[in-house]
Amino acid sequence: MTFRTAKQPKQGLYLGADFVRMTPCRLDLDNKYMMCYLKGAPETTGYDRLPAQWLADGTLVISGSLMGKAMRFRLDTAWGYGLILSSEAVKAHDLWDAFPKAENRLSGDGKGGMKKIRYTGAPRLDFGPYRIDPAPLTLNDPTGGGEEGYDGVDGVIGIGVLWRFNMIFAHDEVWFKPNQRFGYSPTSLPAKPAE
Repeated sequence: MTFRTAKQPKQGLYLGADFVRMTPCRLDLDNKYMMCYLKGAPETTGYDRLPAQWLADGTLVISGSLMGKAMRFRLDTAWGYGLILSSEAVKAHDLWDAFPKAENRLSGDGKGGMKKIRYTGAPRLDFGPYRIDPAPLTLNDPTGGGEEGYDGVDGVIGIGVLWRFNMIFAHDEVWFKPNQRFGYSPTSLPAKPAE
């Protein structure tokens, strides 16, 4: 089991991805608990298996798209906000000026300095069978570069998106189910269930 220092100041520590791979577990973010199964595995009825890939270093990666632009994302509950795109992805997809109502901010660069970011809502974040629309989006300044945490991916899907799902990790498979925080909109997938 690996404990690491979280990247967000409101969190002291977080569990490394290797923890959820050690034994089958269910993360119930509706009720804020995690259950590990020493025998057997969690029931996956009502969940969708994501086409996620565990890399050798324990990173969990999924292919998806933002506004129809194909991208690869790392799933990481220790990162705040929603979807955070690297400066390289922002530049490659010409996104820095694509959102006229984006809010300009400064953020720590992890090296003792500050960097420019933009925060906005973006249409159509798609991964697996899901669409978040609008999705909370943070753009790193395309004139920057060299940010940590983006090796082999265009961005990180952080807790601002992941908290909308209950999750199961079992035998290197990843299963998601929308929870009460999903935030259904007329264009989100799945559609809002009938009441």
